[in-house]
Amino acid sequence: AFSTGSFRADDLVIEKTKNPKKRPAEDHQYVFGQLTTDHMLEVDWSESGGWQKPIISPYHCFQMDPANSTLHYALECFEGLKAYPSHDKKKMHLFRPIENMKRMQTSFKALAFPDFDPEELQKCIAKLVDIDRDWMPWREKHSLYIRPTGISFENTLGVRPATKVKLFCILSPVGPYYPRGFQPVSVDCYTGYVRAWYKGSGDKKIGANYGPTIKPAKTVAAQGYDQILWLVDDYVSEV
Repeated sequence: AFSTGSFRADDLVIEKTKNPKKRPAEDHQYVFGQLTTDHMLEVDWSESGGWQKPIISPYHCFQMDPANSTLHYALECFEGLKAYPSHDKKKMHLFRPIENMKRMQTSFKALAFPDFDPEELQKCIAKLVDIDRDWMPWREKHSLYIRPTGISFENTLGVRPATKVKLFCILSPVGPYYPRGFQPVSVDCYTGYVRAWYKGSGDKKIGANYGPTIKPAKTVAAQGYDQILWLVDDYVSEV
């Protein structure tokens, strides 16, 4: 399914919401990822039609077939980056966003998803951030979290490349990642599970890398730790 070509930010279609969500209070205590903004970015691809025009529209749900291959084979990838408020609270800054776009392109390749131009995706996301700039918590150590995601829209139980793909991006105003707030993070060097392995998928941000980490993370959380320092398998040799 991997193909050349890309959507273009110059073709971006924008539909602004007529029913904006209620903004959080100025002293709101943010829980990471709990709130989403008014708009989202979507770009659809099909094997027969290629990339369609990128669209920014009001935040909405997807209708997904129960046979969708994302649900069965984890044909999904994502990125996570942030827009930070400037010291004068007038501008927003993204830290090296092109590197996230390039890594997402690498994840697309690993899933046999279609190719795209990372710079065009960055431009589309920058426009989305600007449209929802009023959702930025203009407070110290707060930010607007940016979550670009790619999923399969192939509705089949067969293990095969997706003939339809959706790339989308949503935003979330955030404060501290951990419930204990802005404090030093306690880390456990967990040796009971290997997350990355030689020639595996640990260098891509695909959903299959994250689901199996929930149980180990829950284990160390019960012991009072915030995060796991994962063991990397050094014992797998090339065959």
